[in-house]
Amino acid sequence: MDTEPKTLLEILDDIALKAIMLTPDNLVELGALLSKIEEVMAYEDPTLPAAVKKIGGGLKLIIEKIILGEIPDTDVAYEKISQAISMLQQMFQRR
Repeated sequence: MDTEPKTLLEILDDIALKAIMLTPDNLVELGALLSKIEEVMAYEDPTLPAAVKKIGGGLKLIIEKIILGEIPDTDVAYEKISQAISMLQQMFQRR
C-alpha cells in the first residue's frame, strides 16, 4: 500500500477520473467523488490559491444536492462539475 501523500494534482486527476464515470443513480461513486473533494478542501498548502477552496466548496455543495435529489436537471449539474474540475486541473498544471 502506498503511504506517500498524494500531490494535489494527483488528487485532482483521481477526481477527474471519478467524474467521468458518474451516473446520477450511482450514489457510491457520488460519495467517493465527494470524499475526494473533501480531501482537496483539507489539503494544507499556504501557497494554495483561495479559488481552490471556493471551487471545492461549490463542487461539494453540488454533489451533496445531487445525492439528496435536490437538483432536477443532473445533466447541467454534471457539466458544472466537469467544468470546475477542469479549472482546478488547469490551475495546478501551471504551477
